[in-house]
Amino acid sequence: VVNTHADGDHFWGNLLVSQADIITSEASYREMLVTQPRTMLLLGNVGRALSLLRLFGAAKVGHWFQQMVRPYDFAGVVHFPA
Repeated sequence: VVNTHADGDHFWGNLLVSQADIITSEASYREMLVTQPRTMLLLGNVGRALSLLRLFGAAKVGHWFQQMVRPYDFAGVVHFPA
């Protein structure tokens, strides 16, 4: 398995293939160590709060954050870097 970068949708599934060799760059690995699934849950919560603000386009940003995380269930994701 080759993880091309440290976006969660690229490496949070590593646990499903944990018996395989998983390859990534040193920079991606360092980022994977600190990129946690709970960060995405927090992003959704921040999005809900921002969507209530009516200044400086915050509502649009909040809506975007919510839409970005909505399709995913991060609650059961086990952190498994390369």
